[in-house]
Amino acid sequence: MYALALAPSAAIEEIVREKAIVDLVNGLEVVDDHIRLRAPPRGILARTWDGLTGASARRQQNIDRNMAAGLRAASEWLTALQAAQLQSDLALGRVVDRLLETRRGVMRLQERHEALAAEVSLLAERLDAWRNAGTREIENINARLTLVEARDSAGRHLDVELSCWGQAEWRSVPPALRLVTLMSRLYWGPYGRFLRGWPEDEAASMLRALLRNRVRDLLVEDFGSAGMLDYDALVAPILDLPKETREGFAFLLDWSAPASSPRLFVIQQAADGHAPDVTRRLHAPTLLPLQSCEILSRRLEAEGHAIFVRSRHAKHHAVE
Repeated sequence: MYALALAPSAAIEEIVREKAIVDLVNGLEVVDDHIRLRAPPRGILARTWDGLTGASARRQQNIDRNMAAGLRAASEWLTALQAAQLQSDLALGRVVDRLLETRRGVMRLQERHEALAAEVSLLAERLDAWRNAGTREIENINARLTLVEARDSAGRHLDVELSCWGQAEWRSVPPALRLVTLMSRLYWGPYGRFLRGWPEDEAASMLRALLRNRVRDLLVEDFGSAGMLDYDALVAPILDLPKETREGFAFLLDWSAPASSPRLFVIQQAADGHAPDVTRRLHAPTLLPLQSCEILSRRLEAEGHAIFVRSRHAKHHAVE
């Protein structure tokens, strides 16, 4: 648009300049001819004759006319040049206006860009927050699913192990060792992993209570009475087992101690070949020889839980 506006002015300026130069050159040549003609010295008769014939006046008139023509051409050229300059100034003014408008547009675009950048940054922060919230929610869901799966697995494991109590191969083992075998298999399986992983879960206390009640019922079934049991008589049959069998159970219970798990310690010592009454009197004098199935099931479960779940022994084996 501005190129089209400037092109005609430039063309007009070029044409006027060339015409003015031609007119000035022609006028100057004519003036030079007249001056050369008048320059040589002339006599009085020649000058008198020129005055009488009017030749001198005509030459002067030609000089004046050519000078006027040259000045007129220069004036026209200056006028056209001024008009062209005015058009150029107007076009440049429009260009400047458009440049200013463009600059304002660029500034508005920059402001819009900065606003969009701020919005994008805010959106990115929100997306990060949503992603983090989603990640936490997924982690919570996975944790709940893991808890539910571990809880169900622990319950199924408890049912399976308790159902083995009446099987023939278990019946061949003294009740005290059956209790040890039951606890060992439970605590090193899904049941024990659940108690170690979620000790504060409501299901943990329910499963422990269920184990105590089921052990009590199994003891009642074996001995036919819910009354008092002679603990020494319960453990003594271990001494009749082959040495290899007893050594395996002694190794299984090598973590027991008289202070923290006196009942299990008496069983371990019996598997090692020591009479239960002697062990009880020497190392666990507070352990009563007569105990009910209810109390015995509670104490054995508590001792097993303390050793297999809460102690450093449990943590060590859990890592392995």
